[in-house]
Amino acid sequence: MKIKYYNLYLPYCEDRDTLFKAIDKALDIGYQHITLTFSSEEDLNNNLVDSVSNYCSERGIGFSKRYHISQDSVDTSLKRSVRGNILKLRKKIEKKVCIVSVDDTLFKFLTPNDAHKFDLVRLSEPRFRTIVKLLDKPIIFEFLLDPTLIKNNWLRRNLFIVKMLLDKNKLIVSQDPCLDVVFPPQQLAYFIYGLVDEPNFSFNVVSTIPMELISECL
Repeated sequence: MKIKYYNLYLPYCEDRDTLFKAIDKALDIGYQHITLTFSSEEDLNNNLVDSVSNYCSERGIGFSKRYHISQDSVDTSLKRSVRGNILKLRKKIEKKVCIVSVDDTLFKFLTPNDAHKFDLVRLSEPRFRTIVKLLDKPIIFEFLLDPTLIKNNWLRRNLFIVKMLLDKNKLIVSQDPCLDVVFPPQQLAYFIYGLVDEPNFSFNVVSTIPMELISECL
């Protein structure tokens, strides 16, 4: 049976050509599904979204929508109301997208049980105590591959967390197809397992686990 590969991150932009080129690039290197990722409610209603969906259909690549809640998405100045604002935003957009994700940094305002309300937690500034509290929740963690992670030693400092989540089958790896350098999914999986010196290799990070998230939306 042929393995299907899913990339759960294609950042939305208003440049149609940029999005189409990114979709073509993802398809060319072996992905069979992309997820258009929004950070603004207004963009969800843009007519361009239908064009992207139609283009994916024409090219034979799967399409889904995702909304990512970052610290830029909510007003964090009034700490007492931040949790309520995050959950209110999540409720407003949950029926408009397939996946709702959130930055790990926002769990300083959320409770561990709030993890039940999200599909993905993006590793941005992971804290070991926070990650451990979320491990028994039905939540998956996302490692977004970015060249800057290597330059600023992010990866070296957080490698033990990446390994822990990989061992627990709690990790997926995404990359932005708009970048100049984008790795084929198989190569990406080998890179991650080799990076943490994990002998029990699996394509879970780019196939099985992302597929399970998408299948819940169909």
